Amino acid sequence: MIPSKYNIIIRDFPEQRQLLVYNTLRESMVVVDDAIEDIFMSGRTPRELDPEGLDALVREGFVYEQEGYEKNLVQYLFASRKYSKKAVETVIMTTEACNLRCKYCLEGELIAPRSMDEQTAHNVAQQLIERLKAHGTKRLTLDFFGGEPLLNTTPIAVIAPKLREYCAKNEVYLHIRVTTNGTLLDYECYRLLRRLSVDKIQVTIDGPKDVHDYRKPPIDGGSSFQSIIDNLQHCDNEHPKLQIRLNIDAHNVARINEILHYLASTVKGFINQVPSVYVAPTELAFCPSENWNRYVFSPAEKATAMVKIWGQMAELGLPVAHLPTYYPCGVLTDWATVVGVSGELYCCTALAGIREFQRGDLSNEDAQPTGVHLEFLTTDVWNQCLHCMFLPLCGGGCRVQSLIRTGNAFNLDCQREFFEGALETYIKANYLAECRTEI
Repeated sequence: MIPSKYNIIIRDFPEQRQLLVYNTLRESMVVVDDAIEDIFMSGRTPRELDPEGLDALVREGFVYEQEGYEKNLVQYLFASRKYSKKAVETVIMTTEACNLRCKYCLEGELIAPRSMDEQTAHNVAQQLIERLKAHGTKRLTLDFFGGEPLLNTTPIAVIAPKLREYCAKNEVYLHIRVTTNGTLLDYECYRLLRRLSVDKIQVTIDGPKDVHDYRKPPIDGGSSFQSIIDNLQHCDNEHPKLQIRLNIDAHNVARINEILHYLASTVKGFINQVPSVYVAPTELAFCPSENWNRYVFSPAEKATAMVKIWGQMAELGLPVAHLPTYYPCGVLTDWATVVGVSGELYCCTALAGIREFQRGDLSNEDAQPTGVHLEFLTTDVWNQCLHCMFLPLCGGGCRVQSLIRTGNAFNLDCQREFFEGALETYIKANYLAECRTEI
C-alpha cells in the first residue's frame, strides 16, 4: 500500500494508544488503534487490520494501491475544481458605497460610490439564469456584497426572487447570503430579507465597543457597534440564519476574549436559532487606512492567535467551525464570479474596480478570457507544493495577498507555518464536536 502524502496524524487522541488521522485532500477523518500506524507511515499492512478496514482506508484516500495514483488524482481534482461549473459561486455587488470607513478594508479607496440600478439588476438576473441553463449548474451560492449592500437593496429585491423561482423549478440548489456590516440591519430591513428568502446574513463585530468603533467608524460619526448590537435583537428567527464574524489582527487580538464572552451570552438568549460565531484574520489590503497592514499576522502569528481564541471559544461553548483556508481561490477558477455594479465581471472582491483585473462583463461571460484572467487560469502555482500535506488547504496561498506582499500575483503565498501551528487544534475541536468515524 502507498500512504497518502496528505495524512495528518494525531497520536494518543481521542484516547491513549489511538490515532486520529485526517486527510486534507479528501477531507476524511478516521480513528484507529496505534497498532496499525505503520500503514500510514510506510504502507505496510498490519495483521491487525482486517480486509474490510483496509478497504475503508483505501476508499477514504488514506492509502492507495497504485504508485503515482495520488499525484494524478491531485492534478485531476485541482483541474476539475478550476473548470467545472456544476457548482458555482457568484458575488453581486449592489453598491460600491459604504457607510463605514473600516481601517483594514480590502477595497480601500479604490472604489467609487456607484450603485447597481434596477434595470441592471434585471439584466444580471436574466444573464445568470441563462448561464445556469447553459452550464447545467446544479448548485449556486449567491452572495450580495458591497461596499455595504444594504445601502442599495433594490438588486436583492429584483435578483433573489427570480433566481429562487428558477432554481426551484429546475432542481438547482440555491443558497443566498448577504454580507453586511450590520449597521443597517434594522427591523424593516431584516423583514425584507426574510421575505426574499435570504438563507444567511453575516455581520461583523471586531471587539468590545471601543475597539470595534475605532476599527469600523461610521462616516457620519456615532457608534457602529451599538447599531449592530441593537439590530441583533430582532434577528432571532429560523431564517435567515445569522453568522457573526470576528476579524482579528495584532490590533485587537488581546481584546477578543471580551467580545467572545458577550457573544456567548447573546447567542444563548436566542430561541429560534443558534447564531454561529467564527473568527477570521484580516488580510493585506491595497490601500488600508493608517497603514493597517502592519497589524496583519504572519502565518506563524496567525496560528498562535487562532489556537488561543479557539480554546477560549471551546470554554464558552462556542463551536469552532471555521478554518482559514486559501483553496480553491476564486481568482484561479472559471466558476467564481464577482458581478460589479454595471454588470462587469471580476474573479475576486478584492480586485473589483481595478480595470486590469476585469475579466469581461456578464453579457459576454463565455467570450475568450482576458489576458490576465487566462494567465490566472493556466498558471498553476500550486504545482510547486505537490509534496506539502497542506496543499489542499492552501493551494499555494492567496493570489491577491501575493500581489500585495511581493508585487507578483504568481509567487507563492505559503501558509505552511499557519497550518503546522493550528491545524491539529482545529481537527481535534471538530472531532470532539461532531466526527466519530471509527474502524
